[in-house]
Amino acid sequence: MHRQECLRYLFLQSVMHPWMSLQGAGIVVEWRADGKNVIAKLKKLLGPLWWYSALLFCVMRMGDVVNAYIGGFLVPSMLPMEQLGAVRPLLGFVGIAGIPIGFLAMVTLKYLNVFAERGEAGCAKGLLRDALVAAVAFAGVVGVAVWWLKPGLMERLKIDDSQILLWFVVLVLLGGVAGIVSSAVRALKLYNYIVFGALPSPFFRWVAMWVFLPLWGVRGYLAAQSVMTVAGFSVAAVAVWRYFYRDGDGDVAATMYRRYWGEMGRYAAPLLLSMSAGAMVIPMEDFIIRHRLATDVSAAVYVLKTFVEIPTYMVGPIIVFLFPMVSSKFEQGESTRKLLFQSMGMTLLLSLGCAAALQVVAPWLFGLQDSWRVGLPYAGIIGVVGLSTACRLTVDCFVVHEQACRRFRYLRFYIPIILLQTLGLYGLMGWGFFEPYLPQCLWQAVEAWPVRTLPFVLWWSAAWQGLLLLCVVFSLTKGRELPRLRH
Repeated sequence: MHRQECLRYLFLQSVMHPWMSLQGAGIVVEWRADGKNVIAKLKKLLGPLWWYSALLFCVMRMGDVVNAYIGGFLVPSMLPMEQLGAVRPLLGFVGIAGIPIGFLAMVTLKYLNVFAERGEAGCAKGLLRDALVAAVAFAGVVGVAVWWLKPGLMERLKIDDSQILLWFVVLVLLGGVAGIVSSAVRALKLYNYIVFGALPSPFFRWVAMWVFLPLWGVRGYLAAQSVMTVAGFSVAAVAVWRYFYRDGDGDVAATMYRRYWGEMGRYAAPLLLSMSAGAMVIPMEDFIIRHRLATDVSAAVYVLKTFVEIPTYMVGPIIVFLFPMVSSKFEQGESTRKLLFQSMGMTLLLSLGCAAALQVVAPWLFGLQDSWRVGLPYAGIIGVVGLSTACRLTVDCFVVHEQACRRFRYLRFYIPIILLQTLGLYGLMGWGFFEPYLPQCLWQAVEAWPVRTLPFVLWWSAAWQGLLLLCVVFSLTKGRELPRLRH
């Protein structure tokens, strides 16, 4: 009887408190220890770049299901075709308007990392504070400029709701603040917060799209993007606040970082040129398509690029962690070429694989949904868009690496190629503004050249991006890694 009571007691304990029962047997403690050892070994084997990239990849894949539904089903079904084509150009103009803030965020990222490596917490805090103030002030300047240019912008974007431009400014403001905060998290190597901070954004975006799209159309799309931005940087903001205020105000007065303005200026000047050139390619292409071609063509581009951007879901986490890791190694005098070659190789393989798969399945895929059928006439050239994207993302890895190492020799070929790609496309698609200042024979030749088609635009982009990648490969075979800059 005593034995039966003991067995009954153990059974009840195992049902009501299984964790406690197993722990009494030493199983849980041993499992926890083994699990930690396995994770530690795996993290050491992969290295920080691939470990955190893999974690962020897994987290972002949850959101990608939501984003794919939003971009592929929700938005095309809720927006009329004539409005659908305006989405990408508007977001592109947000990117162009945010170039100065993005530039400020990159300088902040680099020198927050530098100050963290030097142990100057006060300098880091002062730089972050001033960067946030500058981002808010610049958003005000953008608001004034948009209001002044409102008639021209509305005409060229083919929109009739002036409040769209108000949400445009809001998105620039929130994007600027989010960019600064995100740079701080990356520079301070708070990688866990980057990973888990990516969780809420797509779900907030999903709910916001359901609420705002039926009410406001394109304006609702921008409002939903704003909600997503706030949700995305909230976790990062808490992380940065806790980092700086856990030990008081730091060991150096916050304004002392200004003694490094000369050093920061020497880094910032070429960085501004690089970011300005890189940020204009995709937005200008989308703008030219929207402005010069029919509205159904720009709607088709939305569908094509929604699917082609799938590779960015996979390689995006690499870019997020590449800059701070390369920057830290560079500041410590360590070699960074292994990280560069790994990131470029993986990005190129994944992107080309996705492009090839889309080329095969696109005709079938676009026929699955009525709102996707607008892309069917161009399904045969989706591989061209994928090739251009693969080259661009691979070049981005190289550019991010060089920026983290404070090297800008690549600008000798990077800026000319991008300018020729962008200005050449704009010129060939028609540039009536310059007609009075150019020879009439040149104008007639351009007007007679039948290039105002979407395939021409896409092939043009792919050719120039391929040339840019070839120049990057050539520079890597001929160049050598420079030593760390002296402070």
